[in-house]
Amino acid sequence: MLVYLYWPTGAMAAAFAAGAAVASIRFLRTRAFKFDSVSVAMVEAGMLLLALHLTVGVAWDHSISGRWWSWNVPLTSALACGLLYAGYLILRQSVEEPTQRATFCAAFSIFAFLDIPIVTLAVAWWWQKRPERASFPPHGEPVDRLLAAGATAAVALAGGALAFFRMRKEEARRERDAERRLQQAS
Repeated sequence: MLVYLYWPTGAMAAAFAAGAAVASIRFLRTRAFKFDSVSVAMVEAGMLLLALHLTVGVAWDHSISGRWWSWNVPLTSALACGLLYAGYLILRQSVEEPTQRATFCAAFSIFAFLDIPIVTLAVAWWWQKRPERASFPPHGEPVDRLLAAGATAAVALAGGALAFFRMRKEEARRERDAERRLQQAS
């Protein structure tokens, strides 16, 4: 049953990382802060999905191997990717000036996204070497395929909702900061 959460959360976390990278590129090209808001929202929603992916992956691996952490390629590479995006969030909190913060974070988001193809290739290689592991989507009954599609859609909708609300919160914070700076300047 864990396979229905494991693959969709990982795939959606990667998709959100791609969305953050695209928004970051758009920010660097236009300097429009709405793209910075989209980028931070995508990274944070993607980090939550990645945390769920790692949690489910550890539980799934434990059910197979009996160990809570086995340093296998999918889990370890996903953890490394998560640590990169944690660095993004740390960088975001450490730079005070908004334009500089957005520029640094955009560059870091693009850099961190470069890890996604490496993770994908490593996981594909590892799964080829482990035929005893389950595949996704499950190749069984139509009910399995329906459950896989439903889980993927649910994860995508939940992640999208999280990103949307986080983007709105970031835009509101940016407006409050602008008002505060205007009051301090006068």
